[in-house]
This record gives sequence, C-alpha cells and structure tokens, in this order.
Amino acid sequence: MNIDEYLSESTGRFPASGCTGVESEWMHVGSLSIPCGDLWAGQFCPTKRKDGCVVKVPSGVQEVWIKGMDFNGHRRTARVRVCPAFAQEPALAESCGVINVDVGAVSLCDIGAFDKVVLRQYKKAIL
Repeated sequence: MNIDEYLSESTGRFPASGCTGVESEWMHVGSLSIPCGDLWAGQFCPTKRKDGCVVKVPSGVQEVWIKGMDFNGHRRTARVRVCPAFAQEPALAESCGVINVDVGAVSLCDIGAFDKVVLRQYKKAIL
C-alpha cells in the first residue's frame, strides 16, 4: 500500500482523547535530492532554517518514507524518515526534535540549497 491509498481509506473524525492508534508499516514516498547536505523538516510556510529541524546528512539522493497512524478508521501521518538511497537497512538515529505544523503537512528540503536559490528579497516579501 502507498501513502495515497492509505490516507484515502480514512473515515470519520479524529477520535476522542485517549484513543490508541495503530501504526502502519513504512511506505515509500519518493526520492529527494539533498545537494548541500542540510536536510530541513518543518511547516511549508515559513520555510526558515530557525522554524524547523535541520540535520546534516550526506549530500546526494535520499529516500523518504512515511508511517501512518489509524485511530478507529481515521488515518493520519505519524512519522517521517529520510535515509540515503544506498542504505540496505536504515537504522534509527537520535531524534532531531519535534515539528509543530498548523496545516497538517510536513515539508522537507535542503535548506542550504533553498537559501542559495531563493533571493533574500523574495523571501522577505513572502515571509
């Protein structure tokens, strides 16, 4: 199953407090190019280094995986992991932190490459 199929089967509202969720298997989302090695995770807008978690990773292609959580039929994204494309068996590292999102979506990018490409004036205008 992929993440689109998993989430499309979600039913009902978010359950009441105290409901225990059931975690899915890891689902491959796709590849992500990290040219500068500065993997950033956070809320899409604003995309600022200080408003997310930054982890130094090997530059190159990384694979993105997601686990879902099912709360009595209501499904959400639970965890995201990124690992080098060549990794045979990815191992968990220490947590880089917690990301708070208002829109229910986590964004990933190479923040070093983002900062180089997006002009400072443009960033100030949109942020």
